[in-house]
Amino acid sequence: MNIAETTAPKSDQQNFDDYGGGPKTVTVTEVKNGNAEQPVEVHLAEFPGRPFKPSKSMRRVLLACWGSDSAVYAGRRMTLYGDPEVKFGGQKVGGIRIAALSNIDKPATIALTVTRAKREPFTVQPLDPPKDTSGRDWLAELNTAGDDMAAVFALGQAAKEANASRQVMTVLGGVYKKLEAAALAAQQQVAATVAPAPVEPVSAAPKSAVDDYEAQERAEFDAAVDRGEVNP
Repeated sequence: MNIAETTAPKSDQQNFDDYGGGPKTVTVTEVKNGNAEQPVEVHLAEFPGRPFKPSKSMRRVLLACWGSDSAVYAGRRMTLYGDPEVKFGGQKVGGIRIAALSNIDKPATIALTVTRAKREPFTVQPLDPPKDTSGRDWLAELNTAGDDMAAVFALGQAAKEANASRQVMTVLGGVYKKLEAAALAAQQQVAATVAPAPVEPVSAAPKSAVDDYEAQERAEFDAAVDRGEVNP
């Protein structure tokens, strides 16, 4: 038996020993239910199959900073680090903590339970968003797009993928919403001004020459019956 194999960290999750070299910034892909002991699994793009399973304290940090709906976590980023001071059962065993989070504008301080009778403040820093290295002037391109709603939408998608600033994304989104509202109003106005086509009454089909001949024959037959010339 190779005893060394038994000391290796679990390969199905992030572990304190993985962070001996320093903090790591990771990207959330999804959040899944775990088990009774570790009920939350935060899956990471950088470590497929090895999710971050936050402790109760770190779940409280996520709740305070990102909210209770974990469906919106996908695409967000966090910086994790190994803290040797984390205790379990009164002993220092080390654990993973959150140093910084994206999607927060300023440092967030949360009071975390250290012991039953003691709570300490824990501060998470805002994580700088990825830089836009595209070199594109998004607002100039927006001006060129004008009132072309499809072009504005495509520009917004490109800006998002290039990590354009929040200010740029806000402007692009606002312009698109205005164009969308204007297009909807125009459609409603057209629908209201278009009157339904009048329905013409259906006239009886004109009689044919055959119909006229048959009518004449019938009249002559009825007259002959009246004169007693024909026995009906």
